[in-house]
Amino acid sequence: MNRKILNNLRAYVLETYGVNIANNDLSKMEGIIDLIDDEVTGRYFSDTGTPNSAYWKPDNNWHLKMSGKVLVDRMKEEKWDTWLDVGCGDNKYKRYFGDKVTGIDPYNAHADIKASALSYSSLTPYDIVTVMGSVNFGDRVKIEAEVKKCVSFCKPGGKIFWRFNPGITHDDPQNMAYWVDFFEWSPEIVYELAELNNCTVDDFGWDNPETAPARIRYGPRHYSEWTKK
Repeated sequence: MNRKILNNLRAYVLETYGVNIANNDLSKMEGIIDLIDDEVTGRYFSDTGTPNSAYWKPDNNWHLKMSGKVLVDRMKEEKWDTWLDVGCGDNKYKRYFGDKVTGIDPYNAHADIKASALSYSSLTPYDIVTVMGSVNFGDRVKIEAEVKKCVSFCKPGGKIFWRFNPGITHDDPQNMAYWVDFFEWSPEIVYELAELNNCTVDDFGWDNPETAPARIRYGPRHYSEWTKK
């Protein structure tokens, strides 16, 4: 659930109607919150394939990222057959590995399949699963469900690569991204969810290890590699 929208609705109802719903059952509100969240997130990430159609754009540190050129060069040397990119955005990995990569994304026109992590299903598990920034939105309940689903896409012994937002958010109400609810990933949560989903953490650090965090637009992101047991 989008916590920003939830808190805003609570404040609006209290101010407008004098009704405090802070401690009430939220099940009746989930539908409207999810509807608003999907619209807001869709506007932020959608790309129709035409220039300047999406608000979000990937940053320009691809050559420095562990999730960028480093990973591409590494996968050119390793043996694998199938790769699922969850929340693929512009489907960058497909440019290097062709049809061995399947990119899914609920908003971006460059995806092979328009689907989210929770809506996608596959009968055959993948050797590699990448989740580079798409499991970063909402509350802990939503995050846990998405992590579980992403792990399910991977075959035992396969690798899952992640990029996590440590809680960097937008604070300008005039900014389209303001209402996107960024989850506060921490090293403790990464290791906890890996263990909960029967995975080992092989690597954890910054996505841009050679770049000072202060120089990265909007701050650094965590990078992690898991092996599914």
